[in-house]
Amino acid sequence: MVVVADGAAQHPPGSAFPLDVELVAHRGAVNSIAFSPDGRLLAAAGADRQCSLWNVESRELVAAVETAGAAWGVSWAPDSKRIAVASLDSKFRIFSSDGTLVREFDHGASGAYSIAWAPHGSELACGLSSGVVILADPGTGDFREIAVSDGSEGLSTQIIAVSWSPDGRFLAVGGMDFVTRILDSRSGEILRELRAPGSGRKDVNGLTWSPDGSLLAVCQQDGRVRIWDADSGTLKAAWVQGGGWIRAGAWSPDGKLLATAGNGREVLVRDASDGSVLAVLPGHRSPIWTLAWSPDGRKLASGSGMYSTGGGDCSIRIWDVVGR
Repeated sequence: MVVVADGAAQHPPGSAFPLDVELVAHRGAVNSIAFSPDGRLLAAAGADRQCSLWNVESRELVAAVETAGAAWGVSWAPDSKRIAVASLDSKFRIFSSDGTLVREFDHGASGAYSIAWAPHGSELACGLSSGVVILADPGTGDFREIAVSDGSEGLSTQIIAVSWSPDGRFLAVGGMDFVTRILDSRSGEILRELRAPGSGRKDVNGLTWSPDGSLLAVCQQDGRVRIWDADSGTLKAAWVQGGGWIRAGAWSPDGKLLATAGNGREVLVRDASDGSVLAVLPGHRSPIWTLAWSPDGRKLASGSGMYSTGGGDCSIRIWDVVGR
């Protein structure tokens, strides 16, 4: 099923940014979304074992590719010609922008929850349920494994989030052991470990670097987004978001705004310099799993759904940020 709803006809009351469009093509949670670097396409990974590709301007569904397990992560190559998809089976995959399968990587673990294409385009990082991060060559299919988590500090070894620094030198990794680690992408050495203070559950659900690479925002299970100095490992700020856990964070391309979302079913857009809330974007009827800014910063996309393959609104909303 594909439904394209015109946002002008259903502008959510109280929204500071207009809803441009709502896209519905999944029968399960929309776990990850990403705009192509050229801004033409939007990819969405779903719990229904599909990845949908949308033309942003025409709002048409370009392709829907199948995965053998629930799709949890999606990332574009810098040239906008390929996408990488992580799913809950023993492989992650690369597809062309028209949906053609290009390559499969058999990693042998029970599932992959996160994937990120390096800014330089020559490597892919994939976080596995086994606590291992794979660094793969998308051209040759060769890959190396880096053991990151043994699960001793939290609930399990699952790597939920991976994120490259803008210059490609570092890789931030986090998951259900509550620790964020910053790795040297060449050697695989763990350079810093970031631990949130206090007790309680602090799964690392989402990671996003500031565009200048100086700060790392960590979205966690305790309903806080923590801002860390990436060089020193100093905690700079911790901002609370109501409604429970936070899953998604996204820095605007100009570095001025930070959007976060999660179980509260609203997107908060903050002034990144002081954490003040500039906009609250309502409308989703299920938890929000993912956020993405368009490369020009004029649109913000959010994806939602329930844990199961059915239920919830399972939609993508694209918000118009022009004139902010």
